[in-house]
Amino acid sequence: LYHDAVLQEKTAGVLIESLLEFEDPIRLYVPRFSSIAQMAEGHLDLAYEAFADRRYISQSELIPRSRPNALLIEKQQVYDQLIRLYLDQEIVMESGAKIPYRADTFCVHSDTPNALEILQYIQQRLATENIKIQHT
Repeated sequence: LYHDAVLQEKTAGVLIESLLEFEDPIRLYVPRFSSIAQMAEGHLDLAYEAFADRRYISQSELIPRSRPNALLIEKQQVYDQLIRLYLDQEIVMESGAKIPYRADTFCVHSDTPNALEILQYIQQRLATENIKIQHT
């Protein structure tokens, strides 16, 4: 649903309308430059999300998992991408182009092979760099 809503405006619209029916405020995690982010802006509380363990085709589209280079599984590569996203506020496209990108939250997928090892490594490296993790 997440990726469908990012890529399909009709799905995004239905999702946004559904979330607006809730009485309590809802935070929606979205890629910054996606259609759903643009459609939901001003209507929902948004958190702009970036992926530390995935490679990008565009500012808001990931390389499909069906392709061999879609997933980052080496802990140093994931850390390097996270640091680039956090400190440099940019993502590197599949083409090698660097695009400005500010994210509020960073994701490592739980189904990424060795996800726990990656997260432990990231936590250790961030502590060494004196970068604090804020849980929301």
